[in-house]
Amino acid sequence: MKSNRIRSKGLAGKCVLLILILFAFMILTMGNSFAKNVNPTSEGKVPGKPFQYLQEQIDNIQLTPGPPGPQGPQGEPGPQGIQGIQGIQGDKGDTGAKGDKGDTGEKGDKGDQGLTGAPGECDCPITQEQLDELYDRIEYVENLVSRLSRFTDMGDGTIRDNETGLIWLKDASCSELSGVSTTGQANWETAIAAAAALEDGTCGLTDGSVEGKWRLPTAPEWEVFMSAIYDHPALVNTVGDAKWSEGDAFAGVESSLYWSSTAYENPVDPYENRVFVATMIFGDMYNYVNDGVAWYYVWPVRSDN
Repeated sequence: MKSNRIRSKGLAGKCVLLILILFAFMILTMGNSFAKNVNPTSEGKVPGKPFQYLQEQIDNIQLTPGPPGPQGPQGEPGPQGIQGIQGIQGDKGDTGAKGDKGDTGEKGDKGDQGLTGAPGECDCPITQEQLDELYDRIEYVENLVSRLSRFTDMGDGTIRDNETGLIWLKDASCSELSGVSTTGQANWETAIAAAAALEDGTCGLTDGSVEGKWRLPTAPEWEVFMSAIYDHPALVNTVGDAKWSEGDAFAGVESSLYWSSTAYENPVDPYENRVFVATMIFGDMYNYVNDGVAWYYVWPVRSDN
C-alpha cells in the first residue's frame, strides 16, 4: 500500500511538469504570431526585446474618443463652508443733509418782574422831578381809562376786567366745556375740571391759551365782579355806566347760580362739604351743600398774562 502511494505521487509530479511545458510552448507560439502581425518584416520572428517593441507600437496607436455619456444626476450639496474673515471697515460716509426746522415751542409763562434799578443820572433837557411827574400823569390816565371803561373786549373770545385785571371767558354759559350739559351747567367737581381743560379753539377762544391756564373764579373775585346796583343779572355793561345787555361786553350771561372755586368751612360741622356759589340774580354769595347733585353754571377765568 505504501509503494502504491509513492508511485502515485511520482506520476502526478510528471503530469504537472508536462502541463507547464505545454503552457510555455503556447505562450511562445502566440508571441511569434502576434509579432508577425504587428511587424510584417519580422517574418514571424520576435526581435530581441519583443515586449518593448510591442509597447512602442501600442503608444503610437491614435485613440478616437467616443461621444460623451449622459450627464449624471446632481450630487448632494456639500457641507457649508466656514465663515470668511470679516472685511475691512469702509470709509465714513458723508454727513446727511440738515433736517427741517422744528415747530416753535409753546410760549412760556411770564417771568417775575425784576427789581427796580437805582435812579440813573439824566443828562437830558428833562429833570428827574419832571420825569416822576410824567409817570404820575400816566398812572392817572390809566386809572381814568379804567374808570371810564369797566371791561375791554380783547377780540379773542375773552373780556378783561379793567378793575381787577382778571380775564373772563366772553361766553358766560359755554356748552363746549368738557363734561357740562347743553346749557353749560355741571356739578362742582366737573366744573373745576372743565375750567382747567379749557384752551384755545374752545368756546370761541383764539387767545393761544393752553390747558391748565383757566380756572373757576374765587368767592372774592365774584364779589368784585358782580354789580351791587343792577340785578337780573347783576352785571354792568362795557363802560360800566349801565346794566349789561347781550354782547355788551359778555354773551350768554344767565340770571342764575354760578360755581366758585372756594369751599366753605362750616365751623359747626367741619365735615360738611359746602361751596360758595355766586347768584347773578342779585349779586350775592351763598354757600350750598356740595352733594354732587346740584348743577350750576360754569364761567372760567384766568390771569392777565
